[in-house]
Amino acid sequence: LVPGAAPRLFLNGRASVQALPATEWLTRDGDAEDFPSLVEARDGTLWSAYQSYDGKADRVHARRARSDPEPVSEAGGDVFRTAIAQDRDGRIWVVWSAQLDGNFDLYARAFDGRRWSSIERLTTAGSADIYHVLASDAAGKLYLAWQSARSGNFDIWMRVLDGAKWGPEIQVSTAPANDWEPALAVAPNGAVTVVWDSYAKGNYDVVARTWRNGQLGPVFPIAESGAFETRAVAQYDRQGRLWIAWDEGDWNWGKDYGYQIGDRGRGLLVRRQVRVAVLENGRLSQTAAPISDAVPEDLRQVFQHPNLVLDRNGNPWVFFRTRVNLPQGEGRGAFRALWRLCGTTWREGRWSPMMEFPEGHGRIDMAAATVSRRNGDIAIAWASDGRVWPAGRPLEQDLAFASIPSGPAGAPPRLTAYAPPA
Repeated sequence: LVPGAAPRLFLNGRASVQALPATEWLTRDGDAEDFPSLVEARDGTLWSAYQSYDGKADRVHARRARSDPEPVSEAGGDVFRTAIAQDRDGRIWVVWSAQLDGNFDLYARAFDGRRWSSIERLTTAGSADIYHVLASDAAGKLYLAWQSARSGNFDIWMRVLDGAKWGPEIQVSTAPANDWEPALAVAPNGAVTVVWDSYAKGNYDVVARTWRNGQLGPVFPIAESGAFETRAVAQYDRQGRLWIAWDEGDWNWGKDYGYQIGDRGRGLLVRRQVRVAVLENGRLSQTAAPISDAVPEDLRQVFQHPNLVLDRNGNPWVFFRTRVNLPQGEGRGAFRALWRLCGTTWREGRWSPMMEFPEGHGRIDMAAATVSRRNGDIAIAWASDGRVWPAGRPLEQDLAFASIPSGPAGAPPRLTAYAPPA
């Protein structure tokens, strides 16, 4: 029995046993750690980066395997998220967003095997540069994408590191509406696709654009219905197909609603579910069995914030957060829900029954970081603040880690034509 396998039933189905990954703590020092990122170096060393809060200010740290954490940013900062990758010269780059003088910009440092470089400022716009992601191709080029509030709205921007120096800023999106939270996917042929969600049509859609041979291709849609479609993540498989997962909500999400309001909108979390699709030769497909089948019915209405990764045998894994409602208390100390990290993989013609991670509880936006390792395992790290049912109050916040063995090689998922939400 291994993680991802179907549970074994006992007592005529009244009891079940499911394999879960063993959890260990990356941090346990009294500070509040958050927003981890992972990369496996070419020598097999697993690196992590994260931010910590000591009760007064933030600081970014990096860690090689289980060695002691190394401070990367200056002490006393105001930091938002980390990203980590290795370049062609073997340097480990850590990028973070930090607020100075009322503005968030991106900063970076690189480790060359002996020492850390000086801090390099990567953006200088007079508006926020946030939600950054970092990826490397097979040749060691680094690609950095983020959203920047220029020209009165958020757009997606990109820079490329090809050697010792970062190239110029490249504007990826140009819609007059806000564009949010980019993701990067590197294809086997060296192309790099940037995926993000856009409000260009008056509702959130998932769109993409591919960088190939030093040029950006046209913007193309992934999910463009009238429903809420956001927070996309993506990865190419060995066949060059683009796997994408995103959050899907109802039509008219977040619009006004109430008594005697025509064309009533929908509340923010009335429905929020992960969708998975595959793009090949311009055609979008979906798995024959929906990922929602993996989620117990009482949790199926709201499961969100996906992280998608393919293991060594090409099996897709999707990690997400489920909402657990709490008994309704009164007063400022009452919490209405807690969120738990869960996951599923494609196995034997369907998405495997959802597994719940030990120590996986936390707030709504505690996304996991994953990387597929050379030995076939999937490494996953996440923040957990110790809250449990029924109180749901945050306690000590630390980073947890697990290693999941690659699933067996099997028949690839059967795909059917993508069906947009009705």
